[in-house]
This record gives sequence, C-alpha cells and structure tokens, in this order.
Amino acid sequence: MLVLGLVTTTAAVYAEDVVVAKGALLQAADGRSLGAIQKVAGDGSASVILEGKIYVVPASTISTKDGKLVTSLKKWDIINRK
Repeated sequence: MLVLGLVTTTAAVYAEDVVVAKGALLQAADGRSLGAIQKVAGDGSASVILEGKIYVVPASTISTKDGKLVTSLKKWDIINRK
C-alpha cells in the first residue's frame, strides 16, 4: 500500500523517509547536538530546549544524514528566528 503525505501518530510524525519522534536527538547544520526533541507538532515541526527555552524547528528544515536527524539550521538560527 502506498500512502502519500503525512501520517500522524501520538509519538511521531512521518514525512517521506524522515521520522521525527519525541525523544530523538536532533543535530544542527554544523553537526553539533541540539538535544532531544521534546514535542512533535502535527506538521512535523520539532520542539527542543535550548538555553532553558523551548524553540520550534520547522519540519521543512529536518532531514536525515547518516541515520541521524539533522536540521539545516544552526543553533544561532533557531534561537534568533522571528
């Protein structure tokens, strides 16, 4: 069976070949760890805690590289997003 689009469960969001799940580790574009994903929204965006605050990383920036979740943003970009 072929399903196109997003399939949402309570624990993870699947977008194409990328699985964004609560508790998964997320890396920044420069390879540094951003920490564990705290929450996944219905659109696949991930919430992470950086410097004591919660920030949302857009799903459109998240992919996998070498089996790891990676955002195309750097920590500075996430903290300074408007």
